[in-house]
Amino acid sequence: MTFLEILILMFFLVLSIVVIRISFQFNINDYLKDRRAVKINQLKNICPHTTVAVEDEQIVMGSLFKSPVGTTKYICSQCGLIVDSKEDAQKLMGRYAKNPEQILEDQKKFRRKAKKLKCF
Repeated sequence: MTFLEILILMFFLVLSIVVIRISFQFNINDYLKDRRAVKINQLKNICPHTTVAVEDEQIVMGSLFKSPVGTTKYICSQCGLIVDSKEDAQKLMGRYAKNPEQILEDQKKFRRKAKKLKCF
């Protein structure tokens, strides 16, 4: 190889590296923002959407879904999940009717994950 061929080879090598770098640029901020959005959606699935209280030696379950004034939708005051009707909210709470201890376990799991994300 002559010196000129080596220079041409190096020029095309540097040019190809620049082209590859520009075409496959990775933006870490967009990646972290998208990842955080996915984690928050997963957190909404963990939320029990209910509270447990003991009144007169009975376990009473309460809903965390509230309907803001002027809307027909219900929003969980803890995680921000939006459902269309009261029936949908009751379906989400229905799995805890037979096992109220599960609410406390899921609440503990929700708080741990929310603390890790530093939200809610």
